[in-house]
Amino acid sequence: MAQDIPPGCAPDGNPNTTVEGALLGGAAGALIGNVTSGRHDKAKGTVLGGVGGAVAGALIGNNVGQGNPCPQGYVYRAAQPVASRYVEPPPPPPANRGEVWYGAPSHIRERISFLRNRVETMDSDGWLSPRESNGLRRQIRDIERQEARIRSRNDGDLPPDARVHLNDELNAVAGRLRWNDYRTEHADRY
Repeated sequence: MAQDIPPGCAPDGNPNTTVEGALLGGAAGALIGNVTSGRHDKAKGTVLGGVGGAVAGALIGNNVGQGNPCPQGYVYRAAQPVASRYVEPPPPPPANRGEVWYGAPSHIRERISFLRNRVETMDSDGWLSPRESNGLRRQIRDIERQEARIRSRNDGDLPPDARVHLNDELNAVAGRLRWNDYRTEHADRY
């Protein structure tokens, strides 16, 4: 008669959990004892940490499977969470011809570069005062730093709310460009 195996139970491939726990605990304890002991007590700290870790590891290893809903010879293995990578949301809607964002790329880093190029072009044409161009460049650098900090806290991802915030910040800088006036004066380019 076949035995019903509850969900989450898998064959126990290693019945020596006590020995394994003692070995792993001993190694970890020795390392911790060595690191935390004083300069002249390294040997003592390593030995005491190793013994303490081995005892703790053996006890933990011996208790593996206690309260286990699985039959003899099986261990409970919780379902592993599915790793999900954040997928960037769709880009903002395209701008109409003549607007400051017309032809802009969709990703934040590229939009930052695009806006920086707009500022550089307007500055080289003498359209911006030194104070305006320096202020705009500073704001763009600040947005770049914000983006880098957000990505570093989120494993390289840019959450949707952060993307919206950064786009709002970029739009605020773009609003200071007086783009329509510039475009009217430079109609041959735009």
